[in-house]
Parts: sequence; structure tokens; C-alpha cells
Amino acid sequence: MKKPIFSYLIAFSVILFIVIFKYPHLFLPHFWDEAWSYSPAVQYLYDHGIGLTPASIPSELSKGHPLFFFFLFATWMKIFGTTLFVKHAFALVISITLLITLFFVVRKIFNIYVATISVVLMACQSLFLAQSSL
Repeated sequence: MKKPIFSYLIAFSVILFIVIFKYPHLFLPHFWDEAWSYSPAVQYLYDHGIGLTPASIPSELSKGHPLFFFFLFATWMKIFGTTLFVKHAFALVISITLLITLFFVVRKIFNIYVATISVVLMACQSLFLAQSSL
């Protein structure tokens, strides 16, 4: 059966729109939970050595957040640098990866039309839009 290219085009367009829409937000300073929790913890890992063990980061910095996220984030910073753009781009890459994964998983379980609708609905969620670059 031929796969409709139109559904792929819609899903890709939504993802491209999210990237274009969020681009100006990648330069904003840290805000709220990002400023007092994530950023200091990631910066500590970046400065003192990246690790996955609980001893890698003081408990007052991690505040119970998953260490794997901090590990990936600090590794990203080691590769691409420490600018605000690079830090926010990591969150955007995770969000875009979620949309792409959602598309392919739902397409495999259901069909391409349901996958396209799922991506559009997920991308339109205000929580997704707000957190996709934080």
C-alpha cells in the first residue's frame, strides 16, 4: 500500500513550525525552575566532571531530579558549549525527538493518519509549547 506523502508533509511542517516558533526563545535567560534547579546542577556537573552516580552532584543541587537528564545535559554542553542558546537548544532537541518518536510509534501501532493527528495534537498542547525550550 502506498504511504500518503501528505501526512508526512503535515507532520514535518508542524515540527518545522515548532522550531521556527521557539527559535527566539532560545536566547532568553533562565527562568523559574530552570534558574534555581536545573541550570546550577548541570553547571556543577559540567565544571566538576560528568557522572551518573548520586555522588556526582550534591543533593542540594539535584533536588531529587533525574540524574540521567543532568548527565545528558552536561554532556551536550561539553560538546556544543555553554551559551544560553545551546542550553535551550538541548531542551528543544528533546522535544522534537519526542514528536518524531510519537509519529513513528503511533504509525506502527495504528496508521499514518492517526500518527499525523497525534503529532499535531501534541505540538498544540500549551504545556508542550511552554516547556519545549526550557
